[in-house]
Amino acid sequence: MLGSPTDPLTITVPIPPTTKESREAAKALASKKGEEAMFALREARGAQRKRLRAMELGKQVGPDDLRRAEKEMEKLNEKAVQEGKKLVEGARKGLDGG
Repeated sequence: MLGSPTDPLTITVPIPPTTKESREAAKALASKKGEEAMFALREARGAQRKRLRAMELGKQVGPDDLRRAEKEMEKLNEKAVQEGKKLVEGARKGLDGG
């Protein structure tokens, strides 16, 4: 039944439950996307380290500012990694039904 006899503006579409295979495939995809995100974070971190190193060699930034920037970059990177892991784990748990 696609329509509701009591409310003509509502469409009800029955959706069958997911199969074990489709849940496993979705969990694998979530893990793969999580790994891709971690790789992108590593790439961005490496690119930023190169920029900071170039600024250091070009004497555009002092050693104190450089250390502060590196520390801030590491803190932001760690926060992003933890958030990414939490998102992937949450997606996997949601697909398990718990």
